[in-house]
Amino acid sequence: MQKSQFTDEQIVAILQQAGKGEKTIAVVCRQHTIADPLAERQTLVTQAQGRGVSERHACRLATVARSSVRHKPHPRDDRTLRGQLETIKQKYPRFGIPRTYALLRADGQSG
Repeated sequence: MQKSQFTDEQIVAILQQAGKGEKTIAVVCRQHTIADPLAERQTLVTQAQGRGVSERHACRLATVARSSVRHKPHPRDDRTLRGQLETIKQKYPRFGIPRTYALLRADGQSG
């Protein structure tokens, strides 16, 4: 097995940075020169399409689903919901996700 170029602490910091939701995983991977396999496959499909190969055939060659190539992300602004969750977490630290969700639903905050 190949040794990682990052220490355990660095990997944890990178994962936390991606987990905060401020940046997409693709952006974090690019910043730290980590290969994102899906992005690489999508690039291959785009290059193949530029050479006159159909999308279906290019996706089959790159072993990637056509739906993942066509997918356009729709970012959401969840800052208010995250703030409400943080408030509930501080007020009731022993509540889990189901109970927190129930509180939000009872207040009419969550859809």
